[in-house]
Amino acid sequence: MVGRNAWWLLGGWLLTGCPCGREDSTIAYDGGSAEAGTYESSSWQGPWLHFPGGRRFVLAHHLGQTPASVSVYLSFKEYPGPGSNFDDEPGNSSQAAGNETVIEQVDAQHIQVRNDTCSDFYLRVVARDAPAAGDAGTD
Repeated sequence: MVGRNAWWLLGGWLLTGCPCGREDSTIAYDGGSAEAGTYESSSWQGPWLHFPGGRRFVLAHHLGQTPASVSVYLSFKEYPGPGSNFDDEPGNSSQAAGNETVIEQVDAQHIQVRNDTCSDFYLRVVARDAPAAGDAGTD
């Protein structure tokens, strides 16, 4: 049987959130590239943005309109692309899932994302404009 003190500790932990030392900081990022209707915070090879637990990024995407889609990728390496870490290891990245990256806001100037976990990652964000009318590739 669990003692009364254990229940108090569990309740305190649930009320205060993750006790992992999350930094809960916000960083404005004006880097990356925007070309041909696509914004990339960094290339596949890196360097990707350090994204520890609790961190929020406000990324200026310079697309001139609200992106039609936003994709978020995570890695455990700053340089995750194949061959980019200079040790012949294959790349290691995947699309973010669940609360690893919470997309908090997307508008005509910024994309705001937050790491809602206690884990350290590296972040890459890709956003795309909606295709212009007549660009659907119909024959």
